[in-house]
Amino acid sequence: SSLALPIDFSAQECVHQECILQQRNRMESFLRRLAVFGLLSSYIHAQDYSDDDYDIYSDEYPFHQSYPHSIDRPSRPYPSHNRRDHHEFGTSNRGSRDCHNCKEIGNACSTSAPDDQVICAKPKIVYTAVECLSAKIKCEYAEHYNVRLETDSGHVLAIGEQSETLVECINGRWMAKDSRNTKIKFNRLRCIPTEGRKVIRPCNYSLDMGDKHCDEDATIRYHFDAETKRCLPFKYTGCGGNANNFNRKSHCYDECLPADYFDCPANSPPTRRPDGSADCDKEKRKCPEGSSCKMGFAVGICCDDKNLEKYKANIKPDCGDRKVVLEDEFDSAGTLLGKSCDHQFCPLEAECHRGTYFAYCCQ
Repeated sequence: SSLALPIDFSAQECVHQECILQQRNRMESFLRRLAVFGLLSSYIHAQDYSDDDYDIYSDEYPFHQSYPHSIDRPSRPYPSHNRRDHHEFGTSNRGSRDCHNCKEIGNACSTSAPDDQVICAKPKIVYTAVECLSAKIKCEYAEHYNVRLETDSGHVLAIGEQSETLVECINGRWMAKDSRNTKIKFNRLRCIPTEGRKVIRPCNYSLDMGDKHCDEDATIRYHFDAETKRCLPFKYTGCGGNANNFNRKSHCYDECLPADYFDCPANSPPTRRPDGSADCDKEKRKCPEGSSCKMGFAVGICCDDKNLEKYKANIKPDCGDRKVVLEDEFDSAGTLLGKSCDHQFCPLEAECHRGTYFAYCCQ
């Protein structure tokens, strides 16, 4: 469309007050028309861009891949913090709003890769940011779902209620609520509702040592072993993994066992009386023959003597002419024990051996 000038202002001079007023009114009318024209042009441009962007969505593949900076791929025509898909969440069906009102909060628009974005699609949302400056991610659904957050490789990073911030990015580092990892890398991140399922506590996940192919430095972390009710070390690759992943053994115990919890060694079954009871004390309530009373804070439990002997031998192993590797001095001076030699928890140049309940190291 064309925009005609209402008057040639340079072709005449006004000396009367009425003429000056008419000229001023015509100028104001012209400026209003010019502003409307500019807004209309911007809207048409943005709508065309947005429609092209949403054409990539389909029911067969509803998630938009993220791409790094590349000379072969043009940048966005305007900064990411103005993009519609960051605020209204593109859907697998254009114009559809039936994706449970997924929301992402915080300054998630400050992503460093131009094509990173939040996408809402039934029944999950996906956050495709590989890198970010600052962001917080949570998911809100119309129903009262609990949620779990998974990477594209299936690693569970966090679990919790929908109102919680499950993952956040601070100064370029992604951190999950439960995993205590200091750096997380992913191509896609899914927030999945767990309707009708009991939310799994971090301590109840099986051990996940992380992605095999990882360019991060491996570190020793601790996981809670549900079989023995112990927090044990493992070698974490530095990428992936799940929520059962703690920087220190004390963090693991704080999260996974109540302070007054006690049981027989390595969670072995107690020795019970004919009436099914297994409690004891060292003076009046004695244990059955072949078992001993292991005292807790106020009451004890009867434990099989053979299991006690095996446990004592396991936590104080014989390495022959070598030395038994002890735990880090900041945790305790006891023997360094792991669940399995496959967990690679022993120091370099130390040999791993399997005991009755735990693996140990000799060097």
